[in-house]
Amino acid sequence: MDNEDSQSSFVSAKLPWLVAAVALVVYLITLNHWVTVGSLSVTAKVAGWDRVRGAGGGA
Repeated sequence: MDNEDSQSSFVSAKLPWLVAAVALVVYLITLNHWVTVGSLSVTAKVAGWDRVRGAGGGA
């Protein structure tokens, strides 16, 4: 019975933190370090993510 309590404690208390830590490490490894707050608008325009259309833009 004591073994079940320790497994339940691990699953409910430590496993979410472990999953979050692994996800953060994966995110930081795959993050583009050349994108900064200052270059975000230029990056969005180059990638085609800007929502502002020019004067000759379509619908």
